[in-house]
Amino acid sequence: MFNPLVKILGVIALVLATAVNAEEKDPFDITVYGSFIHTGTVPNALFFFNDMSIRQFLSCVAIRNHDINIVVLASDGGSVWEGLNMAGIIHDKGIATYVPKLPEKLGCYSACSFMFFGGKIRQADGILAVHQAGAYGSERDKASAKVSETQQNTQFTVSEIIGFLNEFETPSWVFEKMFRSRDFYFFDDDEKERLASRAEEISSENLYEINAFVSRFLKYIDNLSKEEKKADEEKDPEISEDEQLRLAVIEIQKLLNAVGCNAGTADGIWGRRTQSAAVLFAKTAKLPTSKEELISKAFVEALRKANKNFCPEPKNIGVSSFAKIYDASCGGRSISALVTISEVNSKQDF
Repeated sequence: MFNPLVKILGVIALVLATAVNAEEKDPFDITVYGSFIHTGTVPNALFFFNDMSIRQFLSCVAIRNHDINIVVLASDGGSVWEGLNMAGIIHDKGIATYVPKLPEKLGCYSACSFMFFGGKIRQADGILAVHQAGAYGSERDKASAKVSETQQNTQFTVSEIIGFLNEFETPSWVFEKMFRSRDFYFFDDDEKERLASRAEEISSENLYEINAFVSRFLKYIDNLSKEEKKADEEKDPEISEDEQLRLAVIEIQKLLNAVGCNAGTADGIWGRRTQSAAVLFAKTAKLPTSKEELISKAFVEALRKANKNFCPEPKNIGVSSFAKIYDASCGGRSISALVTISEVNSKQDF
């Protein structure tokens, strides 16, 4: 709806419930009940930091498990029917409602306001906003929807809202603000003061405890978010399979060179020289010589364990014994050249 941060707070609250259990000391003593959270630091309050959902029945469990007499509201709203049902529970049990003053644009919007009006004791220090009920963002909200069906559903919904709000003795001028537009209407400070009911019954000590928890909790969530962002930034970038293979070949080439098997320049290219060096090492170490086995963790581990001069050195043959005449045909001519094996090898550098 208006501000996605409220929904995020609800999601993080669910995560926090399990995360803090792993800590030596739970900083908030939090228990999660659907979209509500309860904290041992303010035992008489339930905090609503999420959208309306079908899990509102869990709020009854929270009310039964704890001596709850006030619900703190900070939500974008959500389901009209869940909002009305929860408002009915709040009203029937005589639970107070409170909208704290929050940073940014966090506040009590849309269906959340039904819960606020359900409080026989209520006070709004923060944002309280209402608008027309509707199927926002759904298929029914498109121009292609059947007009008659939309009108029928809207009229039924509006009648239910009016019925609940009348039961809550909501001032009639609220209906004018609520139903006049799909845009949010934000109650100003004077209007919120007029909407307050028996606010003096909420002790200043209780309000202080509530606001202190909200402040600490939001700061805690913000720090978690920053830590998560920092961790993401510090993560090594994802490497493609081709790049992973290139890096693996470079490591193998370096290791082959280190143990005396000349693999040439460590460039990450599996050429004939690297292949020959790897096969030489494998045969010497009595390892398999297939390419799959040569580019493997087992092969790398064997290289790491090998001695510096593991590969056999080339035999040292005197010049007089390996001088040899090579005949070659070049452009139809027969030529002879006196070369050494060492010179031939130098020309086969690949």
